[in-house]
Amino acid sequence: MVYYLVVPFLYLLSWLPFGALYVLADGIAFVLRVAIGYRRKVVFENLRKSFPEKTEAEIKAIAKEFYRNLADRMVEGVKCISISREEILKRCPVENYEIVESYCKQGRSVVAVLGHCGSWEMACLSSSIYIDKYTKYSIYTAGRNKQFDDFLRRTRGRFGMQLISMQQTPHYLRHGFSGVSVGMYLADQNHSNPKRAYWTNFLHQDTPFMTGAARFAKAHNSVFLFVKVKQLKRGYYSIENITLEENPNNFTEHQLTEKFVKALEQQIQERPADWLWSHKRWKHKR
Repeated sequence: MVYYLVVPFLYLLSWLPFGALYVLADGIAFVLRVAIGYRRKVVFENLRKSFPEKTEAEIKAIAKEFYRNLADRMVEGVKCISISREEILKRCPVENYEIVESYCKQGRSVVAVLGHCGSWEMACLSSSIYIDKYTKYSIYTAGRNKQFDDFLRRTRGRFGMQLISMQQTPHYLRHGFSGVSVGMYLADQNHSNPKRAYWTNFLHQDTPFMTGAARFAKAHNSVFLFVKVKQLKRGYYSIENITLEENPNNFTEHQLTEKFVKALEQQIQERPADWLWSHKRWKHKR
């Protein structure tokens, strides 16, 4: 019942112009930051530990900007339900897709890792448009509600992206894909089993990382890329592909994961408010 009430409302909301959606986002940001203090303790604790050199005034400024960005990500996620191909390419172009194309033309598959920086939803849609000649897939966590899960798969797969649930990954890890493939992994999520995670120092803290992307790259000798999603101004982003390793078989999965960790850490330090600070990234201990 909830599905039939919520989804039509989201569809209607997605047809609003970006200007109207960002007015709504301003209201959402105020509610999250001031009215209910959404995960305020988590956000400030994460920021203080990640940037011990910053003053409390600087931390508060980053937090305020973060809440605005979080609200923007929410309305952008809704907009992605119906956004046109032309609009997504205008607002979130890939600066150097020729890097991916050159590897694919050599018959090399690509594993692309990214973090929760900028509009990752728009970035995945945009990338799926650029990757028009090859198998393209994205790993996601399946929801408990099948109807909402199917809705998510339809919206995120509008431009041909194949969504693979975490439960399906062992099959693809063993067998891969037929032909050249390009996979996108949001690789900064918390590991469900900290004992199986790769632990490293990240933003001054002992942090567990998933190694699935690195394992897949090694298993199929896929080029290991970092996808840097940069916010240019409100509602506009750019995507930069950065090669982390062309020959993953020369490294361990932990070494490959560490390359991603350092690239993500540098991106966050450049624009701290762009990352998802409300995520309970450090709830596990080694």
